[in-house]
Amino acid sequence: MSLETLVDKQYRATLDQTVEVGARLRVPPEGWLRTARKALKMSGAQLARRMKVTRALVSRTERAEADGRVTLRTMRRMADAMGYRFVYALVPNGGVENMVWQRALQLARREVATARAHMALEDQVLDVAAQEEQAQRLARELLEGRASRLWEEA
Repeated sequence: MSLETLVDKQYRATLDQTVEVGARLRVPPEGWLRTARKALKMSGAQLARRMKVTRALVSRTERAEADGRVTLRTMRRMADAMGYRFVYALVPNGGVENMVWQRALQLARREVATARAHMALEDQVLDVAAQEEQAQRLARELLEGRASRLWEEA
């Protein structure tokens, strides 16, 4: 196994560990900050005093989180003030391996379709099963080659 393959596996394993947890997590309707504060039975004013900021800033920050405008630094700071540990993660849809395979297959099918169009002009069309077999083979070749090629085009 090459060093590059080993590094790829480590990256994928790091992200794939989030799949199971991420599948169960849903952002609470009021956002994490307000939900966490209320779960502690802490008022906005009490949190503001702990953070040495105004109550209005706590309220604005909670709204900013709900709107997707809060910074990671602010989330961490508020979590710390409440005694929480702030974590964030990127959760791959269906696992990284599957995402990479699906992308390779998408590109391979596109190449097969282009070749099919040219072959049709010469009356040499492959049947559907043969086309899919070709696409699978091309996808494997793509993954064995320069992987960055997978994301060069949309």
